[in-house]
Amino acid sequence: MAFELGARVGIDELDDPVVRKSLTALRDEGIQHCRLSTEPAFRLAALSSARSIAAADSGEPTGAIYCAESPGTASFCHDVWDFLLAMDRPTLPTVTVGGNACGNLPPALRIARNTVLTERGSSVLLVTTNKRGQATRYVEDGQTVISDGAASCLVSAHLVGSGFRVLGVSDAVHADFPRSGSPLARTSSVVKGVARAVEGLSRVPGVGGREYDLLITGNYGTSVRYLFATAAGMDVYSVYAPQVADTGHCFAGDLLINLAHAEASGVLKHGARVLLLGTSPRSWTCAALEYVRAETE
Repeated sequence: MAFELGARVGIDELDDPVVRKSLTALRDEGIQHCRLSTEPAFRLAALSSARSIAAADSGEPTGAIYCAESPGTASFCHDVWDFLLAMDRPTLPTVTVGGNACGNLPPALRIARNTVLTERGSSVLLVTTNKRGQATRYVEDGQTVISDGAASCLVSAHLVGSGFRVLGVSDAVHADFPRSGSPLARTSSVVKGVARAVEGLSRVPGVGGREYDLLITGNYGTSVRYLFATAAGMDVYSVYAPQVADTGHCFAGDLLINLAHAEASGVLKHGARVLLLGTSPRSWTCAALEYVRAETE
């Protein structure tokens, strides 16, 4: 796993009137900085991906998955082509994954996992990248601030050093989510969506019946992360989010960034289980992972 982030900037330094109006609330929620980059999203993705490939030292990937929500050029086709050229791999077969906003990572993991299980000898480069696409960096529903960045990993059917085994993926969609009405009604819908996604994992063979050691979700405010933990049936103290204050919200990249931090920090023992929870305004996606140490496996 690797990532490429923009320069760290204090939220009080942003030329963003909406953020300035919400500084006190954001700080109360643990948000202090965000990341700003002048590079296009495809370039951030290329820099991160090159690092992942070099770190794995296991040969070239046979395919790639490019996760993003808004094309930075004329279309996602052009984004992918620019990404491959920036990475100096113009012939690498690549598909795009979108539609789940900051929850794009688990569906992309499902595609990567299915690919390596059905195509012998394959390995998949997975990269998620985004830059601010709206007028403000403030995210009201998540009580956070958007950052520019990319995160990547390699998915293989064989262990390459220590890493994470993908046990299962699940998702829930609520396309007719109630955007109006009371805050309580909207919160109730979010809780039900998260619970549905997590419940779907319990029906995956080999996943149900065991507790998770960590919950990793997006870099939202503290109250939002704790709400997600409760909805997932987990203790709020299981939420692992050490990068919130320093990094801000890097879309779906948050999940890989925090996962890489958890591995590097040594908090995970062999066999530890991690629940990844990605979210969008109307969909919730999750993946069950198991940490595997190469010297133990």
